[in-house]
Amino acid sequence: MRKPFGPFREGDSEVYWKDSKCGVRVTSSFRGNTPIPCIYDSYLIVSEYSIALRKNGKWGIISHKNEVLCDFIYDRIEKTSDWTKLCMAMKDGRWGLIDGDSGSIACGFNYDQIKPIKFKTKAKRLLPGESYHDDYRSNNYYWLLYANGKVFPYDDNGNMIYPRGFDNIQSVIQYGPNRNDTCFIVEDN
Repeated sequence: MRKPFGPFREGDSEVYWKDSKCGVRVTSSFRGNTPIPCIYDSYLIVSEYSIALRKNGKWGIISHKNEVLCDFIYDRIEKTSDWTKLCMAMKDGRWGLIDGDSGSIACGFNYDQIKPIKFKTKAKRLLPGESYHDDYRSNNYYWLLYANGKVFPYDDNGNMIYPRGFDNIQSVIQYGPNRNDTCFIVEDN
């Protein structure tokens, strides 16, 4: 995956403030940019083509074409990195994951806390004749979601890896040349 670009990353659209409210104005006609009115309390750029905005104390996601991708129903939206499409979102005091590109729910809002956990590829020494595939990205993310004293690992697409959960997850290790050659160091019972 390449580093994000697009109207919110390349300066084709910019956030501006007027009378303590923010909006988005178009600085070029990049792929159908549409101005977003200056009626929002705060913002967070969540992908190259979408932005999270807060209105009346609630967060939602709007595309660069001023299309609502998800309604203004979230108490908080947080983004950990440009390299992942998922955002942490809080609704009614519970955490879940939403897709910053589409606004869709990646996993339900059943969790007390969420933490991203990342590892670098190429973590192991190469054997003679071995090479790593660097076709994904230099930092890989997993998500640790906590509920009822257990931690549940999710991948970067919002898929639960182990539904029973663990007492604790210490780290993620890549043991082979491919991104899928990973394991979790866990504590259980």
